[in-house]
Amino acid sequence: AASEAAARGIRIGFSMTTNATLLTEEDIALFQEHGFTLTISLDGLGATHDRLRPYRSGNGSFEKVAKNVRALLAVDGRHYRVLARVTVTPKNLDLPEIMTGLLDMGFDAVMFSPMLSAPSGKDEMLAADLDRLLDQLIRCGESFRTELRQGRILPLSNVINTLQRIHFYEREQYPCGAGGGYMGVSADGGLYACHRFVSEDDGLMGDVFDGVDRDRQSSWLDSRHLQKQSPCGSCWARYLCSGSCHYEAIKRGRPACDYIRGWLTYCLGLHTELTRAQPDMLKKVLINH
Repeated sequence: AASEAAARGIRIGFSMTTNATLLTEEDIALFQEHGFTLTISLDGLGATHDRLRPYRSGNGSFEKVAKNVRALLAVDGRHYRVLARVTVTPKNLDLPEIMTGLLDMGFDAVMFSPMLSAPSGKDEMLAADLDRLLDQLIRCGESFRTELRQGRILPLSNVINTLQRIHFYEREQYPCGAGGGYMGVSADGGLYACHRFVSEDDGLMGDVFDGVDRDRQSSWLDSRHLQKQSPCGSCWARYLCSGSCHYEAIKRGRPACDYIRGWLTYCLGLHTELTRAQPDMLKKVLINH
């Protein structure tokens, strides 16, 4: 891909999400050569991660993941980024502790994402869990605010991404590029709206052999447009939320609307404060990340 892009004068980038259990020195050399963005799925520290991400044998995986992360971060002159993504379930809601521990490990940034739809329904976030999640995430936001007052930017992607979305306000009609700007590809060559829809007819868009089914794609984009989503049309946050994840909305509905509005309300207040009291630091947050 890199050689083809170079031959055609096309800029190309690479990213990967991994549980970091099988990384080798050869992999690390590849990441370094091509400047990857690596997202490590790590759902807590020590026993918490082991409980949520065990091997088939039942043994925990945290020790192996931590060893591989240390190797990733130890490379001199590192040209790739290493991010931590935490899938939040009712079993790992101690967000400030997890955030601090992951940043102490050296990750370039930390992101929390609630599990709203699982194939089995197991460990999906319920209303009470989402209320606690909001409280915990706001506590992390307060740590971000405190650090910013000391002239430091805490690399918490939930805050930074939301501040960017607020500041560079655009009337987004879709929550992501699924089915439009990008697609997921299955091992047998099927094209789907995104990786979460792979092997599910809901998001089928054709295959790599015969190309994109334009009728299916057009129907998908029309049906998933923000103005077609209910109850989004009457929600004040619709252009900041853009209707939330297609997969989650189709599979489970919209159980997280109050949580999303609560988080946006907190970040709108933070943005207002920074605009008035620390405009230079706000600019650094928006530019540097």
